[in-house]
Amino acid sequence: MQYLLILGSNHQRAKSFRLAAKQLAARFAVLAHSRAMPTRDARSKARYLNAAVVIESSAARDALRAQLREVEAAAGRDRSAPVCALDIDLVARLENGKVIEVIKPDDLAAPYAAPLLAALGIAK
Repeated sequence: MQYLLILGSNHQRAKSFRLAAKQLAARFAVLAHSRAMPTRDARSKARYLNAAVVIESSAARDALRAQLREVEAAAGRDRSAPVCALDIDLVARLENGKVIEVIKPDDLAAPYAAPLLAALGIAK
């Protein structure tokens, strides 16, 4: 199955994204990825980098989420900290470049998601 991930980081952004790229490539077939784009959080005004990645995995959704949490932890993610080394959201399941199942609708509809999806040619 193909999945759309959206990555975000507002702490050691470039380092976190490099580590994420290596970890994701070691665990999954990475089918496509956008470039990292700078954004700002609407509430906190924190500066982020965001990117979209399409992976292929046969893992069940909960197992896939657990694997993504391991990648976050390897990047130093501390969910109690105000900064985010790496956040990987499992956003949707895809088929032929189209969203066939929305997993996190808020993330898919976020303003920063549109250019990421467009860069990958993904239709909502």
